[in-house]
Amino acid sequence: MSGTQQGWRSTNNGGGSASSEITIQNTLYVMKNGDDATALPNRLDKPFLTIYEASLQAVAGDVIYVFAGDYYRDWETDRKSTRL
Repeated sequence: MSGTQQGWRSTNNGGGSASSEITIQNTLYVMKNGDDATALPNRLDKPFLTIYEASLQAVAGDVIYVFAGDYYRDWETDRKSTRL
């Protein structure tokens, strides 16, 4: 999974059926068996351990997939358009 992928993100807030096309640049994975020091974008076999570190590495258009598990950490972002 490398390169640009096309995807759709819903912008529907409860009324009508609106959506907009987005361009996914990279996919970052977060798993309980990950390692923030060796994680790589677009590599399911090289996931991040923390949502925080993945969010620091993400840029506009990136998608972060968080796999099952308990993740504990308070964090803030000053990036615009961050969706959780």
